[in-house]
Amino acid sequence: MVACDTPDQDAIRIGTSSIGSSYYTLAVAASEIVHEYAQINSTVQAVGGSAPNIFALGNERIDFAIANSFAAYSGFHGLNEFVSPVDLRIVMKGQVTHRHFLTRKGSGITSPYDFVGRTIVGERPSNPDMRMIMDSLISIYQLPKDQINIVSTTNSSEALKALQVGSVDAVLFPFSNRNALVQQALNNEIVELLYIPENKRDEILGNLPKTIHGSTIKKQTFLNQEKDIPTFSIDTLLAVRADLEDEMVYEVAKTLFDHNQELAVYIGSATEWTAEGTLKNFSLPFHDGVIRYFRETGLWNAKLENDQAMLLNTKIVK
Repeated sequence: MVACDTPDQDAIRIGTSSIGSSYYTLAVAASEIVHEYAQINSTVQAVGGSAPNIFALGNERIDFAIANSFAAYSGFHGLNEFVSPVDLRIVMKGQVTHRHFLTRKGSGITSPYDFVGRTIVGERPSNPDMRMIMDSLISIYQLPKDQINIVSTTNSSEALKALQVGSVDAVLFPFSNRNALVQQALNNEIVELLYIPENKRDEILGNLPKTIHGSTIKKQTFLNQEKDIPTFSIDTLLAVRADLEDEMVYEVAKTLFDHNQELAVYIGSATEWTAEGTLKNFSLPFHDGVIRYFRETGLWNAKLENDQAMLLNTKIVK
């Protein structure tokens, strides 16, 4: 079916990022699969970034949202831009998105210690987690904050342009593995990936919400990348309103998990949207509908049940 921006009364509504983004492509693919195999009508709505999608879940403007785990975590606990908690649950977990420093080629920056006296893009209004990473890095490396010019950009193209023209020296940049913009900038010798040792990366993570976790950009993820790069990452989630009917969530989850390979035909990153991967290191509670699927497939166990209960009963006090 063709995704559109005006939901039918009987259709589930899937919110996502702007048209043309990887999240939007994934949402359209999910919509097609759910319609074909579960006969569930669905519409895709380009709500905006991850936080707006979580707000839209809370306002019942959409039923499902593809969003990053930091926004979902913040919404669930009523943190950061969320004045009150959003009653949401998790259905699936997919690819990670990194937050990593790209330095201007020839800038002489080989370590965060070299940030002193430089101009660094260290925040983005739509991604508050990025400023948290920047501030924690400054703290762990004991850098003089008043001697670093931290600036903000609104999108990735703007940040890369600033590096290219030399108005900034480094950028904390959100990207996924094999991101075309990053590969092009590397190919054109505009940027380099900053190496932060794993032990330092882990110290920085110690100051951050657990939904921001460590991962590794494996060597040759990008052409001519000669070594593994420890980095900061957040997960991509399919979140759902907590009050959506169990049967509906079960059918959506079952269809997408059982037809994962067909989903990946639409967008390669969908290969990571597996039931097994979803159950690893989750930090938000699951919807009962998807738990039914996990039980039927033998993936649910006593430990997961205990983790689920803890997440439901734990709220962060501001």
